[in-house]
Formats: sequence, structure tokens, C-alpha cells
Amino acid sequence: MMLCCLWSGTNGGVSVAGTLSSAVGGSIVGLAYYIAVVLCEREGLMGVSSPPQWPLLILTTLAGLIGSLIDSFLGATLQYSGKYWLPLMRLLVCSGFSDAV
Repeated sequence: MMLCCLWSGTNGGVSVAGTLSSAVGGSIVGLAYYIAVVLCEREGLMGVSSPPQWPLLILTTLAGLIGSLIDSFLGATLQYSGKYWLPLMRLLVCSGFSDAV
């Protein structure tokens, strides 16, 4: 593994902004769940009181962060970003729709 500067959008690239955004996204999901549970509990819709839900805020934040890092690792190690010719099948494999021929 090596650390170096990459072009924006490179498979496997990790940025501070992207990593923080993943953590914030995970915490937003956890916060939405927490608010829903609190509101349902307050209205008596759950029937019984639930255990404390605040640890899920930490868990969902970590899940967003770790999921982002796993995605970057898989992108850096397994995803191909280029064109190559498959002569037996007569196919040009491209990296995206904009490169299609």
C-alpha cells in the first residue's frame, strides 16, 4: 500500500472530505432512527419502553466510516478502470458509459 495524490474520481482514492461525508451520512441515518424511536415511544406506539438507543448513533457513524473505507479498498484492489480488447469475443470493455463505443 502506498500513499500518493490521485485524480479526483480514481478508484480506491480516499479523501478527508469523502471520509467525513461517510461518517456524517452514517450519523444522519442513526439520528433519523433515534428520532423515530423517541417519537413512537412518546406516542405510546411501541407498547413498551425500549432500551437506550443513543449507542446506535455511534454505531451508524462507525458503519458509514468503515463501509466507505472498505469500498475504497475494494475499488483500489479489484476494480479495473480502463479499456481493453477481448479479441475472442470481439468486445471493447470500457470503464464507463461515456467511454462506450
